[in-house]
Amino acid sequence: MTSVYDVPADMLIKKVAQDLKTKVPCPEFASFVKTGKSRERAPEDPDWWYIRLAATLRKYYTKKALGVNILRGYFGGKQTRGTKPPKFAKGSGKIARLCVQTLEKEGLLAKADKGRKITPKGRAYLDNFAKEVLLEFKKEKWDFARRPTSNARSKFFWDRYRTDEKNRSVSIQNFRSWGTRKIE
Repeated sequence: MTSVYDVPADMLIKKVAQDLKTKVPCPEFASFVKTGKSRERAPEDPDWWYIRLAATLRKYYTKKALGVNILRGYFGGKQTRGTKPPKFAKGSGKIARLCVQTLEKEGLLAKADKGRKITPKGRAYLDNFAKEVLLEFKKEKWDFARRPTSNARSKFFWDRYRTDEKNRSVSIQNFRSWGTRKIE
């Protein structure tokens, strides 16, 4: 069974956001509101609301139960304060609250003892999209870059290529970050 943990988060979030765009209306204020006090302007992406909904749903999948205040922390960022050193600032509470309420109306989240948690319908919803993303990767011959486990303190930053004779594919190990690369 394919789960959210088996696919890259950015690809899954894009796929879920496209589907949520057909199901959920965008609020009126989304075109001009900032996403937190650490931001200077509104997001440039016109679909940022659906991406935030999808990221929120994925966050509830990976954690047990979350409240709005914890979500504000996840979507916060560095606030520049002029000549003073920068500080962390939480994201917008209204946006986090409205995301949670919207996902709750869709039946993907439910109230728990502390905060809210994902429902079985929400888990199945994300698992189906994870399966679709994984099938796309297999069809297009994508391979996941793997983080080295035994070489965690290695100071090399170039890619190492390892050929798998059975599959005749190349898997790429990049010491800097997770990611995916297309195999030619």
